[in-house]
Amino acid sequence: IQMPVQAADARSEAYYPKLFPEAIDRIRAAAKWLAAKEGPRVAIVSHSLGSWMSNAYFDETPDSPFRAWACLGLTGGYSWGAYFSPRPLLDVYGENDLEPSVDAAWRRRLTVRTAPEGARQVMIAGADHFYGKKEEELAAAGAGWLGEVLR
Repeated sequence: IQMPVQAADARSEAYYPKLFPEAIDRIRAAAKWLAAKEGPRVAIVSHSLGSWMSNAYFDETPDSPFRAWACLGLTGGYSWGAYFSPRPLLDVYGENDLEPSVDAAWRRRLTVRTAPEGARQVMIAGADHFYGKKEEELAAAGAGWLGEVLR
């Protein structure tokens, strides 16, 4: 799902909360399309600011068709609406991720513990925020988890 973007040098204030309503609309449209095409076995994978946008989508869409959420590189914690999520979460961050992502890992772990069976947090050793040169480890963690929670 292509999220709305600003200029490459835009600061977070240009995104949040300004572009979040459009992001929520885009995720809703994609969720509807995917559910119609694929049925009930759909999941969303988000990264960084896209994870913030996905979190806002879930806060605004309690009847979301997504059965699982793989959240990569979230800088900070989940919203209160993510606690006791009806879907399993895979919270992924890199050992050398951005400081706000690493520092808030303990807060996200608390949210993961309230999610359904299969939820977990994974730290990719040696990975930075973009998982450069760690793509295989990231793909293995995500694919194995998705296979487990979407069966």
